[in-house]
Amino acid sequence: VTGLSLQDMTSYKILIRASDLRGKIYQPVCSKAVVIDTSKPQGGWVHDGPRADLSYQASELLQVNWGGVQARHGVSKYEWKVLVTSMVTNKTIELMPFTTANLNTNAQRGFDNMEDGSKVTFIVRVFTKAGLFSELTSDGVIIDTSAPIAGKVNDGNQIGRDLKYANWTSTFTANWEQFTDPHSPIARYTLAVQREGTGLITTFKATAQDRSSTVDNVNLVSKESYCAVVRGYNEAGLY
Repeated sequence: VTGLSLQDMTSYKILIRASDLRGKIYQPVCSKAVVIDTSKPQGGWVHDGPRADLSYQASELLQVNWGGVQARHGVSKYEWKVLVTSMVTNKTIELMPFTTANLNTNAQRGFDNMEDGSKVTFIVRVFTKAGLFSELTSDGVIIDTSAPIAGKVNDGNQIGRDLKYANWTSTFTANWEQFTDPHSPIARYTLAVQREGTGLITTFKATAQDRSSTVDNVNLVSKESYCAVVRGYNEAGLY
């Protein structure tokens, strides 16, 4: 039936009435009601990662979660797809076409040989029970599977100067050059002390972004050789 002017948020039924060849008209039969819904889903968010929104990650397992969508009569299904933008060419391609997630509000898929520095973006389609949909887009996550490049580490508290001898017995001080990473920023540093030939004699101390720090309460033995071990972490969590 065409040419109708059905109203939004109004219920309608189809009525069927049959007659036979003798002209007898039978009792009409009605369908169940159908509600006209011309609205699209509203609101919502998409987070890169399995929980809170990520900006960087070291894994090639792509994970996404979403929620907060409002629909008059509920959601019938979700679909999601993956876009990737190259850091080198700045071109965006479709890594995965729209794939149904049914009513799940999270999804994941692993990919091999992803280019470090590439930006992955997720697009989620939310469908109403009437078949209309809206799209939500994440702000993207940078893939970085490589560790930072370490800067030079110096024993002592004089920036740029490396001590060969010291009279320390219970503290150890070090300073270091900034670590670098072409794909994600350096998030933090940690410092520990190692005795030559035996390994670490302290746990790693967090120094935030500081590039000079002192480890206290160490037992340094005269004539033994020690060195500072610095870890620089990128935003993807690698060091």
